[in-house]
Amino acid sequence: LSEIQQRLIPSTSDSRTFQGFLRRFDILDKLYWDRWSISHMLKQICWDLAANKIGYCELKFSLGRYVRDCKATPEDVILFMSEIIGEEAENWGIVIHLQLALKYESDQEQQLRFSQVIKNPRVRDCVCGIDLVGDESRFFGELSANFYKPIFEEWKDAGKGLQAHV
Repeated sequence: LSEIQQRLIPSTSDSRTFQGFLRRFDILDKLYWDRWSISHMLKQICWDLAANKIGYCELKFSLGRYVRDCKATPEDVILFMSEIIGEEAENWGIVIHLQLALKYESDQEQQLRFSQVIKNPRVRDCVCGIDLVGDESRFFGELSANFYKPIFEEWKDAGKGLQAHV
């Protein structure tokens, strides 16, 4: 097995905490995510969905590593991903919607910047909603609720779906 596969497959020696589970995915942040890699990954996802006769999917994605490696704006990354998904979904006769995931462990400035993509009408048409994901111990009650409330209100006003893992 590749190093990535080995890191993603749980073993009996693993920490059985949620944080231990999340640490397994740290290796994915070490991969280089240029446009070719993103395109290839999205095409593979579409093929896998079609091969498994899954006709509808809401695909969650976070932006940090894609923005970093593509040296692009969050809006440009979403538009690029949406174009690939649109073409591939049509080719395979499936429906895929993109859902933006904000990671609790990301700094709040970055989360706020990424959430603001909803202000762009072209991007707004590309995403079905927003989800708060990651290490839930980073959600600190009222302080976090006050931070996320205006973000959720803006997305709700745009008619988008809202999810939070807390």
